[in-house]
Amino acid sequence: MVGMLAVSAAEYLPYAFMCWIPPIMVTLFAYLNIRMKRLTPKKQKARLAELTE
Repeated sequence: MVGMLAVSAAEYLPYAFMCWIPPIMVTLFAYLNIRMKRLTPKKQKARLAELTE
């Protein structure tokens, strides 16, 4: 990142935490069993009809 952005490591440091957020969140969600609600095919069709109107 330092070479690509042509900034020093100290200047990039405040933004480096963003590289670690996704793996931490994925691990946390998996541990806490947090997931997206699955829609039934009937509800999927109804939702799609709502969005296309």
